[in-house]
Amino acid sequence: MQAAKESLYINYMDIFKSAVKSLLVGILLVCISGCTSVESNGVWKPYSWSTEEEKLYYWFMADSYPTYDKCIKAAKYLNSQPNSSPASVEPVGCGLVTDNFYEAVYGYYRHAQREHINCIFESYNPNANLPYVMLLVGYPIKEGQGECVW
Repeated sequence: MQAAKESLYINYMDIFKSAVKSLLVGILLVCISGCTSVESNGVWKPYSWSTEEEKLYYWFMADSYPTYDKCIKAAKYLNSQPNSSPASVEPVGCGLVTDNFYEAVYGYYRHAQREHINCIFESYNPNANLPYVMLLVGYPIKEGQGECVW
């Protein structure tokens, strides 16, 4: 009987934690839409799996896109072309690079393929125009370079 009570307590605590998390995400979305007065310069960058390096990587030489939808369509198209450069295969995705923390979090929850994204990384470089980036899985963070903030 005691185990059943503990099990119910745990389930209620999980439900409570989930509700609090949902509430916080809702507040964050409201802040993104109205609380920030800074206009974003964020761009979406395509990434894919490198057969040569055997890890995901951003196509930094490729164009940047103002929206996730444009980025993912372009990435899938470019990846499907024969002799595409860079040489890559599925999975293909897009990650946000931005100067706005709230936009980075929103982009992560709204569009990111989370199995490909390690965290939202903030660069310590004071000259970085776009200090927040969705850090791909497989890239170590060097000491003093920055930190995962979400």
